[in-house]
Amino acid sequence: RIRLESPVMFPSLKEGESYTLTVSGEDAQGNAVQKAVGFEYKPRQVMLADGMDGKVMVPAVTHEFVHADGKRIIETKPLTLSDGAVVTGSYDVFATLRSDAKVPLVVNGVRIEPGQTMGIMSQHDFGASGGRLSIPVKPAVPDVVGSSSLLVMTSAPNSPILVVDINT
Repeated sequence: RIRLESPVMFPSLKEGESYTLTVSGEDAQGNAVQKAVGFEYKPRQVMLADGMDGKVMVPAVTHEFVHADGKRIIETKPLTLSDGAVVTGSYDVFATLRSDAKVPLVVNGVRIEPGQTMGIMSQHDFGASGGRLSIPVKPAVPDVVGSSSLLVMTSAPNSPILVVDINT
């Protein structure tokens, strides 16, 4: 019996960073084989609307800051499908904090610890938002300095992901 588990995978963003998939098998006679294959994961990504390069600086305090123009810390450009169409309809939105994150985060009111994936929006209406995401984020604990890589994804089929480094 085969069961595929699909963990949340962060893109291979750093030079030389890759994943290894290892498959093991054994037949009824006890013959065993194992094969490992390395690969890079580079899914389509949506960018932050303000031209930031995916790195956001916030003070190491448990306060929800906004930009000078009143926009939330995470504001994306419209999410588009591979054919260029903007995502419409209502879909759930999830966030994963990379397991090596230094600071737990509160994303849209939901606390996320390193290595956790949590639902942060239920049935977000992409049609009403122009295909964009607007998400408040803040450190979950004060006075901890470090970088936390956050991956935001939707349940919309074939939609891009957002990866942003929140630095305190």
